[in-house]
Amino acid sequence: MAYGVGIVRVEQWVKKILAAFKKLLLILLIIFGISSPAFSGNYGDIVFEDKQFFADDYAIHIAGTIIGNGIWGQNNTVTIICSKADKKCDFAVIEQIGPNQLGTIEIFSYNIIKFDSKIVLATDDVEFVSCQKTTIKIDIVNCTVSGQIEPTKKISPFCKTTDPKIYTWTVEDNPNWKKIMGK
Repeated sequence: MAYGVGIVRVEQWVKKILAAFKKLLLILLIIFGISSPAFSGNYGDIVFEDKQFFADDYAIHIAGTIIGNGIWGQNNTVTIICSKADKKCDFAVIEQIGPNQLGTIEIFSYNIIKFDSKIVLATDDVEFVSCQKTTIKIDIVNCTVSGQIEPTKKISPFCKTTDPKIYTWTVEDNPNWKKIMGK
């Protein structure tokens, strides 16, 4: 009989601890949760690295955030690698799509049309169903990258609903990185 009474007391003690823990957890969620980016719609919880730029006579490597209206989400990271020998620039971008959530990595390849000690120009292959053309300009001297996405003049049933707007963008430091580092 004494053994059964001890088990009941332990069970009651565990229930009290669990109830107190639940209350504490609820209070913490109220204090920290409501002010979090998840509730404000500002997904600043993932911080991508700052802008990186490396260039030599054979290749260029750039990493940073694409800044431009209507391009990708505000919190994204891009890597661009251009090879003079391959005459290609490979472009990979990923963006934050929600609190602690990343979208799918998008990968593109662009043909280099000019590569010298000062500038690299690359553009995509405009295929039959493509209704937009992307051009990337890399200024090696000033360590800058800019791009433009514009509609093509193709006459195709697929192009009837193409956005006629021209989008421009640059690769910069991530805004969240700037906030943290005070840049």
